[in-house]
Amino acid sequence: MGLCKACHTDDWEDDSFLAILDELDLSFGRQYKHRKHWEFAKAIWGLGKLGCLTSEALALGVGAGKEHVAYYLANKLGRVHAVDIYGSGDFAQSDAPAEMLVHPEKFAPFGYRQERLIVQYMDGRDLKYPADCFDIVFSLSSIEHFGGHTAATRAMQEMARVLRPGGTLALTTELILNGASHPDFFLPGELETVLIWPSGLDLVEPLDLRVPPALLDDPLDMSSDISGRFPHIVLKLGSVVFTSVIMFLQKPDTSGRSGAEKRGAYEPGKNR
Repeated sequence: MGLCKACHTDDWEDDSFLAILDELDLSFGRQYKHRKHWEFAKAIWGLGKLGCLTSEALALGVGAGKEHVAYYLANKLGRVHAVDIYGSGDFAQSDAPAEMLVHPEKFAPFGYRQERLIVQYMDGRDLKYPADCFDIVFSLSSIEHFGGHTAATRAMQEMARVLRPGGTLALTTELILNGASHPDFFLPGELETVLIWPSGLDLVEPLDLRVPPALLDDPLDMSSDISGRFPHIVLKLGSVVFTSVIMFLQKPDTSGRSGAEKRGAYEPGKNR
């Protein structure tokens, strides 16, 4: 299984990926393949493969809502900050309720170390943290909701800024598969020109944008009721056919300092 790729059914053939679905309390996703569950499990799988899931690591989730991933990482890492415009915007009543700010435990899908998860109201285009302070940043299908390509570029630059040298960004978003244009989603070339190049981050490997031909030929049309239809991987919205893509990017490290030395200057949550 590759790290930087479009959503593909071949990932469901990997036992380690399936085990993460179980750990996320998404075991039903073994049979009912859904690209959102793929994003969650693939992000964790990739961070593990890259050696990022250590007990000292500090992570930031941008546009984190009440996703399973933040709770999962709170059980694995030193501290996790989950930020979103909680209680505001289009997702205030669904994915990013205001109550997350005061009672995140109410939305937890499983037990987690509550002292390790900090939930804050914050716009992903203007992160209120100093530079170089997180080992991990993750943002899962949020950046396409920030207000268009210019806003997405700004959010990428902000996530890169707060990432420590040598740190890793796990990013998923919407990949256009049929060449149509969309103000918020991304054509293959726009992944580079809008997201990757302006951030100054480096992909950990080349992108693999293949999708199963059968799914590409028969996308789920969002103008009809697609609830309960699987695999929920390739979708059609108007003229746009799209799926999820995941990218792991790292911030160049030319400092020569150890991870402990980099963490010493600022620790979110302790230096608030």
